[in-house]
Amino acid sequence: MTGQVRHWDGLHSAHDVGTNSDGPSVLAKETARSLDARVRVLELGCGVGSDAAHFAREGHEVVALDFSAVAIRRASRHYADSGVEFREADFSRPLDFPPGSFGLVYARLSLHYFTDAVTRALVGELARVLVRNGRLVVLCRSVADPLWGRGIKVEEDMFRLDDHVRHFFSVGYLRELIADGFGQAEVTEFEGTAYGHESAFVKAVARRK
Repeated sequence: MTGQVRHWDGLHSAHDVGTNSDGPSVLAKETARSLDARVRVLELGCGVGSDAAHFAREGHEVVALDFSAVAIRRASRHYADSGVEFREADFSRPLDFPPGSFGLVYARLSLHYFTDAVTRALVGELARVLVRNGRLVVLCRSVADPLWGRGIKVEEDMFRLDDHVRHFFSVGYLRELIADGFGQAEVTEFEGTAYGHESAFVKAVARRK
């Protein structure tokens, strides 16, 4: 995790959250519209904090985590009046919340940085902290992404490029990951852009069993 933290601390140090945020993502807006009641939201990998702040503006209680201390400091300052609780956290370790703490876990481009073993343990943690029938929304880079295969191979579908590790997910892999803790999942794959570059994604929306 040290290299990953250094990578993201450097990126967030180089860009000011107040001037470089483009507002909430399409996924955050879609997810917020799909909620028919106020829920407690956990965001993993909040980055600049704009998605977390959007959920808060929609009336939800939000806890937003990131492993970059720089990101958390900047998001906390910029969205100080949002009501979001921003916390620094290492997702490769058990989450510091009791079972059934949240109605929604939202992870946009934040689960694809870990080995298969760590990823499986993390998904188990996400199921643990959700209430029964709570919702999981996940977006990851897919194996169709142009960056797949670039850099040093770490393990299957996982590569280190310029101190940045990416684990690319297939539809089948993501479906398998969430099969144990969640009921029937809607898993889709599509193309788009990430940080100004062409990319490909896989998305899952599921309910906790």
